[in-house]
Amino acid sequence: MMPTVEADPNGPVPRSLFPDLDDFGPPGTKPSIGPEAEAAVITAAGGPNVRRERRRPFAAMFLAATLVGAVGIGIWWAVSTGLFRLPGDDGSVPNPPIAGEEDFIPEDENNAPQMPGEADAERAWVTVFSPADPTVVNAPAGTSAEVIEDDSGEFIRIRSGGSGSWVLFDVGQGVLEQLAGKVATFDIVARSEEGAETQFAVECNFGDLGDCGRKRYAAVPSKGDFLFEVTMPAGRPGAAGTIGINTDITNAGKALDVYEIRVSTSQ
Repeated sequence: MMPTVEADPNGPVPRSLFPDLDDFGPPGTKPSIGPEAEAAVITAAGGPNVRRERRRPFAAMFLAATLVGAVGIGIWWAVSTGLFRLPGDDGSVPNPPIAGEEDFIPEDENNAPQMPGEADAERAWVTVFSPADPTVVNAPAGTSAEVIEDDSGEFIRIRSGGSGSWVLFDVGQGVLEQLAGKVATFDIVARSEEGAETQFAVECNFGDLGDCGRKRYAAVPSKGDFLFEVTMPAGRPGAAGTIGINTDITNAGKALDVYEIRVSTSQ
């Protein structure tokens, strides 16, 4: 039995009544208070748990902004690539028409054929074709060419037939040499067959001097001048050229009466 120590009410408390915590461990060490007690102390003191709770709102805001940005980029990519269509968008893309062999792209906005004009009689015209020399006309299979004469004069009646093939008129190399480096005005003097109207097309192949594009005209049974202008490059043509005529672009077999093809130049 341990001896009883009475404390002096006026003096210090004896150390033996309150043993030092150091006495419970090896010298120079302090006792552990246990993980649960330590966690409680850290929490009460505003430790790591409190700091994590304070950081969570900022992390949530950053994550939300990142997700919104990713969704926005995804929607923009889907719309731009056509995977997603906006309301009112049917997703269709207008495609240009594919031009067939006999299709014609007009030069004017109204898609209307050119009407006959009036040639300048004062100009110096060079004859390209005359019915007096039908040998310069090449009518391939499915077409026809026939020299006819009536009250209006002599002409060659050409017909492309249902195939829509081109009847070719030779343009001599000597004629092309006169046109090189100049502005050439061609005149096809023609009419449609009696009792019918037709729309015919014209194309040219001048070899090294290029072409004239494609022209479309509306012909009636009265004779008229069908004019077109070509700027010829300078140079020497290596061969003769041709002017091709499709007498009926609808391939209905209508004919065209050609009286003359001529050309004049200007600098």
